[in-house]
Amino acid sequence: MEQKLMAFGHTQCKIAWKSFVQNFQKQFQETVSRCIKVFRETGSVTRKKGSGRPSKRTDETINAVEEIMENESGPQFVA
Repeated sequence: MEQKLMAFGHTQCKIAWKSFVQNFQKQFQETVSRCIKVFRETGSVTRKKGSGRPSKRTDETINAVEEIMENESGPQFVA
């Protein structure tokens, strides 16, 4: 019984590893291709300013969090 489980586990492990490697290779190729494309278009691989998800951090939210932390009992954290 134990040998059957070990053989099954080994086979499944090999299949999972092969799938992982193939997926990793595909993602790596896509990332490199995207970097090359961006470099050809802009001359740089850095993100464009303002691209991505906008920040939710405003003076209002910072002040609200600071007020909550001041009113909480327990250890105080200083930034």
